[in-house]
Amino acid sequence: MLRLGVVSDIHWCPDHARDEYWHDKLDFAGVPDRLREALAYVGEVGADAVVLLGDLSHDGDDESHAAVLTACAESWPGAMFVVRGNHDLVDEVRDVGDIRLPVRVTKLPGAELSSPGPLVLLSHYPLVSQEHLFDARGFKFAGLHDGADELLAVLQARVEPTIVLCGHVHGRASCAEGDVLQLTFGALVEPPFECAAVEIEAEPNRLSVRRRSRRLVDAGEGPEPVFASADELWMFSEQGWACRTQADAEVIA
Repeated sequence: MLRLGVVSDIHWCPDHARDEYWHDKLDFAGVPDRLREALAYVGEVGADAVVLLGDLSHDGDDESHAAVLTACAESWPGAMFVVRGNHDLVDEVRDVGDIRLPVRVTKLPGAELSSPGPLVLLSHYPLVSQEHLFDARGFKFAGLHDGADELLAVLQARVEPTIVLCGHVHGRASCAEGDVLQLTFGALVEPPFECAAVEIEAEPNRLSVRRRSRRLVDAGEGPEPVFASADELWMFSEQGWACRTQADAEVIA
């Protein structure tokens, strides 16, 4: 069993009075407390590593980037994968700690995609578009990874299943295309204000992926970019990926 704690789109900004929006108003002031709470949840579920899915800082400055990593180190003593987002303009993005996991985890850009066995691929940007879901609910869709179609073709050619964990679009969603399962995560800086635990169990002839999303702020009255269950289970078989409940399947269709 591999357990990952996932936090996406932190957008740390020291100027808490900044008035900026994406889907909703970005709540910079609440980011430090929500980050600590997210990491406390990661510890509660017994994660093997934390994944930061990019956009650690809002302005891309070294000071904010360092502040996020310092806050993480104060609350999380374990290993950490750090993915570069479009807001992260720092010269270098390094993973933290000695990361040895039962399922292979790699990240874009520069990932080695050809090795055998199930693969967890970390990306700031989605590879599979779910723009229709966002458009239908009046939300913006921020776009895909450069060369997403070519990357998907490489992953489909692996034959073995791939689990893509990504952020960027500030919304919780999930979908499967061939042997590729994509889980997209909500932002820390705006609704749905959440983190998640992802459990991956790989056994001979059986692969399961469970995502449990943890809301860090009570839900408001307005609509939120949430298109998948807060607790969802995916199973992989010869027929491909299948979601646990009919409700989840209807959301994804």
